[in-house]
Amino acid sequence: MVKKVFIIFFLLCSLGFTQDIYFYVASSMSKPANEVVNNFNKVSKNFKVVLLTGGSGQLLNKIVFSKKGDLYLPASKTFKDKAVKLGLVVESIDLLYQTPVFGLSENGKKKIKSFDDIVKKDVKIALGNPKTMALGKIFEKIKLKLPEDIVLGIEKNCVVKAVNVAQIVNYLKTNTVDVGIVFDSVAKVHGFKYVSFPERATVKDVASVNLLNISSNIENAKIFLKYLLENKGIFKKYGFEVIKQ
Repeated sequence: MVKKVFIIFFLLCSLGFTQDIYFYVASSMSKPANEVVNNFNKVSKNFKVVLLTGGSGQLLNKIVFSKKGDLYLPASKTFKDKAVKLGLVVESIDLLYQTPVFGLSENGKKKIKSFDDIVKKDVKIALGNPKTMALGKIFEKIKLKLPEDIVLGIEKNCVVKAVNVAQIVNYLKTNTVDVGIVFDSVAKVHGFKYVSFPERATVKDVASVNLLNISSNIENAKIFLKYLLENKGIFKKYGFEVIKQ
């Protein structure tokens, strides 16, 4: 009898667990996404949303290898396009505009007064790994629009290529680096002063939320997606530029 009760309990728990949906979000958007998820989980009775954060490329790799996931919000169109090319996307909705800038640490504020100062000899820069994070990919595009001497100066001063924006934020907060590439919204959220790229080199990207065809709970995923879009003002509260539908 005890054994039967245990089996029934296990099956019920398993059924309940499978109702949850997995929402993969790039680290740069983790704060507003976390607030949206927490708010939803407080009112949702039938299922919960599990938030997973990291570099856009890291997350896509997890989705591909685990074959588990319901919604994917990368920080760049590049990784959205990769997901589409892999045949993972059922529906894609543009959510935010993303503008890269160079965030400054406390030490960095003393050294950097303008964009040209970032190539000074004593400046330490954190860039992004283009294989794992959107900002790494975006900087590859920005480099093509900058003078060669500036690009060489930036690369010479680069001391680390982070796997996600959370690492860069930590490097800035701990003064491990003077300058780190982040989105302007991330700089605002964390209170970093920042310098913008020259207008000719500025690349504004788009972050899209993607419904995945590997979802085991696509109806639940659609319910949360609707809630997310209805509450995207939370992203605006954190300094993000929300795209009007």
